[in-house]
Amino acid sequence: MREAYLAELTKIAGEYDAALLPMAENYLLDLRRLAVRLTGLKDNAGTETTRKEAARFMKALVDEPDPFETVPEMPAEVLVAERAFAGGPASGDSGLSHETFGVR
Repeated sequence: MREAYLAELTKIAGEYDAALLPMAENYLLDLRRLAVRLTGLKDNAGTETTRKEAARFMKALVDEPDPFETVPEMPAEVLVAERAFAGGPASGDSGLSHETFGVR
């Protein structure tokens, strides 16, 4: 019974871990879409704020992880609202970079 329980916990943990990267990628893509929309509206302050948030989030992802955070600095509502999906980039590279957001 214990082995079955541990095997199931390991499986659930693996599925959960696999779901985190797509959620982070979706958050960054949503920020990018918002920045483009705000640029179209000529909202320079909103565009800059969105770009700064993207840069801050990307930095948090590569910094030393906080063991008490599921995904560094990701708003809780994103974690609750997102569903894990199968697929995504085969290489694990989302193609997102500082240049995507015009951040240096």
